[in-house]
Amino acid sequence: MNKPEYTFSDLVHIAGYGSRIFKIESYRIEQCYAPDEEWSEIVYDLIDTQSGQYVECDEEDMRLADGSSVDEAELDGTGIDIFDFMGGLGNVDINPDIDYSEIYNVNEAIKRVEAEKMAKEPRKPTARELSGQEAERRKQARKDRAKRVDELLDEMNDYKRLVAEFGDEEYKAKVEYLTIKLAEEVE
Repeated sequence: MNKPEYTFSDLVHIAGYGSRIFKIESYRIEQCYAPDEEWSEIVYDLIDTQSGQYVECDEEDMRLADGSSVDEAELDGTGIDIFDFMGGLGNVDINPDIDYSEIYNVNEAIKRVEAEKMAKEPRKPTARELSGQEAERRKQARKDRAKRVDELLDEMNDYKRLVAEFGDEEYKAKVEYLTIKLAEEVE
């Protein structure tokens, strides 16, 4: 059985994650079987020390980040680890026309796109927020109605004074019209 090379709380770099540092939270040893062979693998559960992102990683894709086995100068900031992690891939031809940093940064790109999408989509209000908005709308409607009633009453009182002073039929018709409007507003 394999003995773990790293232990809990070790700080490590992971292939493909550039200079990001991860902390080992736990690990598990998986026993694998095939018709012709059997083997065991150690899989580590890691947490990004900056973002809190959870990552699972095989032991061969990690290097200590304490400076003893990782030279920080080997990290070029492009998101590509300069470590030699390609040994298990056999003969791989490197195509100079492909920006391999994009391949290694797929997870980062996906997160960026999802964050931008969430930022563009308006957040759905909670039931409490909807209830508060409805209560505010009703309160404003009551205030608006009370204001219209006050304005109608003021105008009607003005025309009643004019009727009392001049007795004009036009002013009486206006008082009747305002009485009807006031009754409609109150209902």
